[in-house]
Amino acid sequence: PFNLGFTRKTAGLSFDATPAAHLRLYASYTRDQKKGARPFGGAASFPGFAAVETIEPIDYKTHHVTAGMQWAGEKFQANLSYAGSFFRNAIDTLTWDYPLAVDPPFLQRGRMDLYPDNNLHNLKLDVSAALPLRGLLRGGVSVTRMTQNDDLIAPTVNSGVVGGVDLA
Repeated sequence: PFNLGFTRKTAGLSFDATPAAHLRLYASYTRDQKKGARPFGGAASFPGFAAVETIEPIDYKTHHVTAGMQWAGEKFQANLSYAGSFFRNAIDTLTWDYPLAVDPPFLQRGRMDLYPDNNLHNLKLDVSAALPLRGLLRGGVSVTRMTQNDDLIAPTVNSGVVGGVDLA
């Protein structure tokens, strides 16, 4: 028997201060961790092998960071904020055996690349100013950068020939 399911643990800290009547500072950090296993359907891209039901191990950590400041006066308001998210997967690939595979021409193993580590950064500025005749001028700018860096995996973990196609 296999145990399916996962445990999720979340912890965090936050800070919020108003050092002056028109100024607010804030920051927070949370860490989310998941460990366990869940059902996983692995594809086999060859005739006669539609999919294999197997188990995906889970070992994820996600770090979330936010920080910012808000200033509000009678005629002018501004909000500057940063948000970051950093995902880490401790398991890079999943490899499985086909339990009923016999000598060629059948596939003996499958492999799938799992979720890559990735980062997100967002910096945002919002401003507004009061205008005559109860008008309001608003504007904002935001810059976001998302990155991931995961090595490509080989297209197969099998060797030999399947249906006239060399897998080596």
